[in-house]
Amino acid sequence: MLKEIQLFVNSHEIIFKVLFVLIIGIIVTVRTVYDFKVRERQESPSKRSVLIVNIIFGILSIVFIPPLMNFVTSDHTSEKKVKEIERLYDDVIDMCQNEEFDEAQYIWKKLLDEEPENARYRNGYANTLYELEDFNASAEQAKEAVRIEADNANYQNMAGVIYFQLADYETAKRYFISAMELEPDTAKYIQNIALTFNKEERYKEACEYFEKALQVLEKGSVKDPNKELKIIFNYGIALDGVSKYEEALVEFEKVYEQNNDYLNVLQWIDMEKARLKVIENPDDPDAINKFGVCLYDLKMYDEAYEQFENAIVIDPKNANFYYNACYTKYSMKEYEEAIDYINKSIELMPEAKYYINIKKMVKSEQELEYDPKDKELLIKAGRANYIVELYNRAKTIFSKGRELYPDSDEFKNYLDLLKRQEEYNSDQKLEIAEKLADIQYELELYENAAELYQILVRNNENNPSYHNDLGCAYYSMEEYKDAYVCFMRAVELETEDKEALKSYKENARLAKEYL
Repeated sequence: MLKEIQLFVNSHEIIFKVLFVLIIGIIVTVRTVYDFKVRERQESPSKRSVLIVNIIFGILSIVFIPPLMNFVTSDHTSEKKVKEIERLYDDVIDMCQNEEFDEAQYIWKKLLDEEPENARYRNGYANTLYELEDFNASAEQAKEAVRIEADNANYQNMAGVIYFQLADYETAKRYFISAMELEPDTAKYIQNIALTFNKEERYKEACEYFEKALQVLEKGSVKDPNKELKIIFNYGIALDGVSKYEEALVEFEKVYEQNNDYLNVLQWIDMEKARLKVIENPDDPDAINKFGVCLYDLKMYDEAYEQFENAIVIDPKNANFYYNACYTKYSMKEYEEAIDYINKSIELMPEAKYYINIKKMVKSEQELEYDPKDKELLIKAGRANYIVELYNRAKTIFSKGRELYPDSDEFKNYLDLLKRQEEYNSDQKLEIAEKLADIQYELELYENAAELYQILVRNNENNPSYHNDLGCAYYSMEEYKDAYVCFMRAVELETEDKEALKSYKENARLAKEYL
């Protein structure tokens, strides 16, 4: 009970002091009036002396009683503020752990208003801004944390990480080196120095630091497999950079043995093996092409394009090499060159519909780049990407269209199509195939619909409805002979539904007119 009263008094301190002064004033006034009345009836000292005595009493009460109150209530303002700051700090740490960074940034600001020279708060704020991808503001806070507490290796490293993200590798490296000098047995700081050298393509220096980091890690009493894998993986990249391909392959295989899902290590392994095969067989166009594909998978587009060009020089009649060169140029957004290459593929294989569809896709992307908000171009590009099974790109385009044109049902329908496509890709169930094919047909994606109806027909040979659906897809593609065959098969199989039979016969008649 006493503690509750104490907390109440503390929380309403100003009000209590004002009331106290008023009460003392009232007491002094009443006492003075009373003394004047008494002294009117009795002979006594002058009124002035009485007034002076009462005023002195009031002043002494105001001066000495508040400190007494403070003593009684003990835990006062400064301690209360400390507790409030500690509570805020605990709250903001919980927020960061729960990834509530938007809310956390405001708490950090409050804490820094109270203690602007607190390095821990500056570093915490820098971390939060980093997670919010406000890297410039994060860098400012990290710099301040280092200025306030320069001998903290963690703060130095955090500043380095932020400048690394800003691609200011020289500044990042200075902070990482400072962190390493403060804690020379911490592999993470040494590794970060090596990573900056990798980014600067100074692979020889990177190798030296990766080796040093591995030595430090080996000496440590506590093993951290994840840290070790990261160092080995990036060491492999550095070895590749200094043309030590066999040694790089060894490092990548070490990573793969411990964790075969680690980043894109398998792609690096495939690439190094393909490179070594090209070194052994420099005139083998297929080996060169495969090496190019591996480089492309690692998004090394310039290097990949060079290999496809080399393969074309050796075998200029291979349509696939031109297609690969086209796709690489497309990924580099060099659309005119991409179209030139795919035209070569079409010349060599004019019956290959896939190459024709790729050309349409590249052209649609080129047009969209000139006017990225045009509704018709968005639909055209999304459909073109869907047809060549670039579903993620199609989803990106249709989602953008949905944002730009929220009242249009078209983009919603295409996104529903992609959702159904994803379901079918994961389950391969016939009932999903039927629904997907129907949606494709409604959206006039007839070739895609025909492929699925063919699957349904193969699995349900005696179902007249599927034969009719396949016939409708062929008819819409103007492949009337195939359509007629499908409609007639539906007529043969239909023995129960007279209305359906009548419809199938009419479809067959229409198809026959075009034969």
